[in-house]
Amino acid sequence: VKRYPGIVTLSIESIKEKFSFYSSLGLHNILVREPKHLMQSLTLSKARSSFLEAKGLKVNEINYRRLFMGEKVFVKQFNKTNEEVVEEYSLKLKK
Repeated sequence: VKRYPGIVTLSIESIKEKFSFYSSLGLHNILVREPKHLMQSLTLSKARSSFLEAKGLKVNEINYRRLFMGEKVFVKQFNKTNEEVVEEYSLKLKK
């Protein structure tokens, strides 16, 4: 909490949803070691996860960093902004 005070502002429900989603990807241990990842929006994480899977890149404990990389690095690597990924993949997730 000292290193990431913003975590205190997250609702219990939000934290549960995030743990559930990240656990489904096998990333539970990553969140325990690096709780800062709880600060990323669940919408962005789900959209990025779908985007990466569509590219043939599995998100797991070995290569989870792509899911959480900063937007500048993500854009440089994939030529897509967070907004573009969320817009495109959030629609696909709802179908």
